[in-house]
Amino acid sequence: MANDKLIVEEIYDVNESFDYDLIKEEVDGKKRYLIRGAFSKAGVVNKNKRFYPISVMTESINQSQDAIKSSKMVGELEHPNSPKINLERIALKINEMSLAKDGTVFGEMEVIDTPCGKTLKTLIDSGIGLGVSTRGTGSVKKIKRQVSEGIFEEVLEVQPNFKLRAIDVVFDPSAGEFGSPTFMAEGLDWDNGVSKDKKTFGDVWNHLFG
Repeated sequence: MANDKLIVEEIYDVNESFDYDLIKEEVDGKKRYLIRGAFSKAGVVNKNKRFYPISVMTESINQSQDAIKSSKMVGELEHPNSPKINLERIALKINEMSLAKDGTVFGEMEVIDTPCGKTLKTLIDSGIGLGVSTRGTGSVKKIKRQVSEGIFEEVLEVQPNFKLRAIDVVFDPSAGEFGSPTFMAEGLDWDNGVSKDKKTFGDVWNHLFG
């Protein structure tokens, strides 16, 4: 545990592809805010020069399922410099999370009526650009990965002890190429023989969560 460290990735703009990833519903006269989209991407080197093996992310997502089912997988408004969950800063809970074959982490977050959640709803209603940041703990190892023939780059490979702790909403995410759920929904390689033609985000969502 001594080598474990906080691992934070900021990759996703929740106001991009608005029709797909931000849903407002009226339930018994109460407005409900759901954010759906791609939370992360394994199997590629991200802009922070970190590489999450798909096997590592798969295990982390599997380990998170019990916390999700018991409403203990949450997110804060802005991420702290610690993996600890701050009760007074919780703004949302994670309802669903699953890994596609290509390493994309899809999920749904629901904004809740805490003080920070109410602030988040106001920011969303005001059209403020926001993002999502995954927060976890674990260790990394420097490795060299081949970029092209004869060319290698040094990256930090996240190790099997990685544990996803939270998914926070942030103001200034790093704009990664995997930031749009619509983009990520195109050309996914399915496990069960579904057509590999371009898919809408709704197709992807229904496939993963029914």
